[in-house]
Amino acid sequence: MRLVVDASIGIKWFKEENEKNVDMAINLLRLQLENKIELVVPDLFFYEVLNILLVKTNFDLQDTQLSLDKLIKLNMDIIHPDEKVMFSALNISKSINLTFYDSLYLSIAQNFNAMLVTDDKKILQNKNTYVFIRNLEELMGM
Repeated sequence: MRLVVDASIGIKWFKEENEKNVDMAINLLRLQLENKIELVVPDLFFYEVLNILLVKTNFDLQDTQLSLDKLIKLNMDIIHPDEKVMFSALNISKSINLTFYDSLYLSIAQNFNAMLVTDDKKILQNKNTYVFIRNLEELMGM
């Protein structure tokens, strides 16, 4: 099973405070490491997760560097968006009034025949339009 995860999921791997479903997010890591699922992320994912760790946690530079090292070792499939993915993200962004950044995750899921797993409320509001969007509870109940 191929899953696109966004930063709202990735941050749960490092920051438990004020986060829900951390155990489910960590279970995704276990499944990835056991090669039972394939985690797919845009290169943007790393920027977003590291920025959250730097700005919204008490992580120091060394903690953040260790987190980056752990992210790299997960061996996720990193997508460097091409023209097709970016044009698709632009269309998604305009059609549902979502940031380009968030739309990029939807575009990758759509273009790579994957489910998008997110905890982002604004993205989750579009589950009826984009049936491949799931939250952790829905995914782990499958």
